[in-house]
Amino acid sequence: MNARTPAPAPAVDWDAVRADLRGLNVITAPGQRKQLSKDFYWYSPILTAQLAGCVADLVVKVGTEDDVRQAAAVAAKWKLPLTCARAAPATTASACRWKAASCST
Repeated sequence: MNARTPAPAPAVDWDAVRADLRGLNVITAPGQRKQLSKDFYWYSPILTAQLAGCVADLVVKVGTEDDVRQAAAVAAKWKLPLTCARAAPATTASACRWKAASCST
């Protein structure tokens, strides 16, 4: 069996991505991105090992369907992996997270 090394992710112009997300609640603060990157993966020993060092490059909190459409369109335009998570039932906001590079670091 041949193991293939994935090609490095292309550089992303995060300033341009943020410009495309204008009007949305974009979170770039490292501490907030780290906290919002945790998605209860620690319940799985396999995922804990794979995702422990992963932090989203960008987080967008969305509040409407139009916000979700805009965030998804930007992710598609830039070919960015997109993870969406619903917030706690007591809140109305949800979060969309991007990670452009491999989480193996």
